[in-house]
Amino acid sequence: REYQASVKLAQTGAPTFGLLRSLREAGGLKPWGTIAYSRANEKWGISWNHATRKEAVRSALRSCGDAGGCTAELSFYGPECGAFAHSDRGWSLASRNSIRGARDAATAECRKRGPGCTVIAAVCADGSNKFTAGN
Repeated sequence: REYQASVKLAQTGAPTFGLLRSLREAGGLKPWGTIAYSRANEKWGISWNHATRKEAVRSALRSCGDAGGCTAELSFYGPECGAFAHSDRGWSLASRNSIRGARDAATAECRKRGPGCTVIAAVCADGSNKFTAGN
C-alpha cells in the first residue's frame, strides 16, 4: 500500500498486473534467483543476480543440465534467499527473507519425508551467502 501510494496507484494492497508492471519498471522486483530440481535424475541447478525471473529460471535450467527434467523450481527476488535440501527419501525447496531462514525451512520440510536431509544449495537473490555442497 505504501508503494501504491508513492506512485499514485489505488491503495488496495492487491497484487494486480498493474502493480506488478509498476514494480518491474521501478526495479522493485530484482535481483532474481532460482533453484531448479529434476526428480527423475536428481540433478539440480542454481542461479542468482538476474534482472528478471525469466533470466534466472533459464540460467538455473542450464545449470541443472536437464532443462526438460528440472520441473521443480523455486524463484525468489529482492532481499529473499532460497535453499534446496535433499535426502534419499525426500527433498524440499524453500525461500525466506534470510539465508538461515531458507536453509532451516528447506531442511524442516524435507525432514517431514524422512531423516538425513542436508542442504545441497542455498543463495540469496543478489548472490550473497552462496553455498553448494562440496564447497
